[in-house]
Amino acid sequence: MEISGDPKQLLEEVRRRIAAATNTPVRHVETVTPRGTQETIDPEMRTVGRDTALSELLRRYEATRDVYQDLLKRRENARVTMELDAQQRGFNMRIQEPAELPATASSLRLMHLTLIGLILAMMVPLGFLVLMVKFDHRVRSPQQIQKLVPLLGSVTYAPSHREKSRLRSRGMLAALMVGGVFVVYLAVFIIKLRTT
Repeated sequence: MEISGDPKQLLEEVRRRIAAATNTPVRHVETVTPRGTQETIDPEMRTVGRDTALSELLRRYEATRDVYQDLLKRRENARVTMELDAQQRGFNMRIQEPAELPATASSLRLMHLTLIGLILAMMVPLGFLVLMVKFDHRVRSPQQIQKLVPLLGSVTYAPSHREKSRLRSRGMLAALMVGGVFVVYLAVFIIKLRTT
């Protein structure tokens, strides 16, 4: 837009364009100045207020025009998208195969993992025990002594009541620990079955 010509006509043209862009009626604002003041005011200073008002109007006009152009682009994009959708040529997502739950698991199930864990929990300590007994050459029974050294006589060992109760409590503790492991595995297995 070129700024040239009479300022009043230019101001009127800007107002008409703003009114057309914003759909508001045109308001005519007349600036009345007394004749005496026009003669005393410097000619360069007369246009200061007009230039400020004109630049403000031009700024508003350009902002409104940019908004209007953006809305026109959005409207055109929406129209094109609606036409493509009506013609089934747009970007549409189609489901080729609906999602299905598999009848059986394709990998190891929880039951298999639980059984493997139980078997390993029993076999690993027994394997260590067998290896210790096989490779440890310490004497552990009277029969081993009789094989190694001939004996003249033997004194039987009779454990005291205190030692018997200690051995009994150790055996009960070991049995409770082994049973507790199986109970924990069984509880975890049942909880997983209920949640799946």
